[in-house]
Amino acid sequence: MSVYLGDLIDGGTHDFTFTTVRDTGLPTVLAGTPVLSVYKDNNLTQTTIGPTLTVDHDGVVGLNHVRLVLTDAFYVADTDYSVVITTGTVNSVSVVGYVVAQFSISNRMPNVNVAEWLDTAPATPTVAGVPEVDITHQGGGAIPAPAVTGVPDVNPTHWADGAIPAQGITGVPEVDVTHFVAGLVPTPATTGIPDVNVQEWLDTIVTAVTAGRPDVNVAAIDNVTNAAAVLSAWLNEGIVGTADAGGSTTTIVDAALTEIDDIHNYKAVLLTSGTDAGSIRLITNFVAASDTLTFTPPVSTAIGAGVTFVLIPLLGNVDVQSWLGVLTGAAAVNALIAGRVDSSVGAMAANVITAAAINAAAITAAKFAAGAIDANAIAAAAIVAATFATDALDAAALATDAVNEIARAINPQTNTALSDITFEMYDSTNHNPATGLTVAGERSIDGGAYAAVSGAIAEISDGTYQFDAANADMNGAMIVFRFTAATADDTFVHVRTAA
Repeated sequence: MSVYLGDLIDGGTHDFTFTTVRDTGLPTVLAGTPVLSVYKDNNLTQTTIGPTLTVDHDGVVGLNHVRLVLTDAFYVADTDYSVVITTGTVNSVSVVGYVVAQFSISNRMPNVNVAEWLDTAPATPTVAGVPEVDITHQGGGAIPAPAVTGVPDVNPTHWADGAIPAQGITGVPEVDVTHFVAGLVPTPATTGIPDVNVQEWLDTIVTAVTAGRPDVNVAAIDNVTNAAAVLSAWLNEGIVGTADAGGSTTTIVDAALTEIDDIHNYKAVLLTSGTDAGSIRLITNFVAASDTLTFTPPVSTAIGAGVTFVLIPLLGNVDVQSWLGVLTGAAAVNALIAGRVDSSVGAMAANVITAAAINAAAITAAKFAAGAIDANAIAAAAIVAATFATDALDAAALATDAVNEIARAINPQTNTALSDITFEMYDSTNHNPATGLTVAGERSIDGGAYAAVSGAIAEISDGTYQFDAANADMNGAMIVFRFTAATADDTFVHVRTAA
């Protein structure tokens, strides 16, 4: 006989038992690898998901336990189900088809359609099938209309049987913490702001050089691991001072500053104590006579006696007014050219200035301004034999490049056009200067065969002619020009070039 489990809820877990007996009525083990299947309604659809069978439950022969889990999609509301043995034997006799249990899921509850409540028709719900509830009273008292429609106001007056005091700000409950982890919280120094006494940080005792201020040892700034070291070195380059009386919101007076005027201009001043401690300002003037630094922009409080500060050099242009740390009374560094410090070299290591040490073309005619090295620019008797040491200007003393530079300064350039080469043509009969000739030109380059020139030839006057040599006419170290005319002697002009 099967068991009716009732009208169950989808997704639940249920347990039931059934007994298997032989033909004599004796409880007998369910054998033959038994299987339970669940059928839905009158369909042939079945599943083995859901029931878990345990035969001879608790060691009792014939007592079978079933745990039925209804979470699979097979189990839905408004449906009837049967649990059937689909594999198994009792005393070697098949019991396939034996129904052991029946149940339904939400299929025995009658639908209720509420048309009236206390003789009053309910309002149509906003969501179909979901009745709306409009609460107007609680514990016999009327509930006030909420500030936001649909969101009930909650006005707690008691907490743990104690009255809640009126809050300082309407609508914001006050919290008065008197204990923390079973310990009494002391009265704060400032009302409403709890005191925090940090004694350890990451299991390390916190130290404080100044009472109430924990020491901070910064190893990195903005993920730059050496930034703190650079900042420390920068601060250590500064001058530490203590202000005297007489300062203002834009000045510091310190008699210990004995340097010359303007020596501290455009440095930064970092105030390390006083009301404006931590402020950094730009120094715009230093007057030695009054030991006064002027800075901008102003600070909030006049700099009085005892305020400490650091003068820090800024990166950028440096106005050198002393050398080797000589400050007080030091003469300004000379400068023949503004922005360039003169240097008087007393000694120089051997071979410091050689041809190899000078860049190619570092000293050429083009590097000198017009007239920079002419007779007027050189003092009288500046270049005489007595000025030079013995053999100072001999072949061995002049590097190859130096000789080449001199050659380039004297001779025309190789493969470079040369204008205004003048020559005379003479009559082949009386050998007087010949005028009105049509002159042809040839050139031999470095001993090669003569070829027609590329440049133009023109007559000046009185038998004198002019030739403008083109680049191709000058493309060699030794050029021989030959000029000819029908009734005149040939004229030759020799030109040596410099590379």
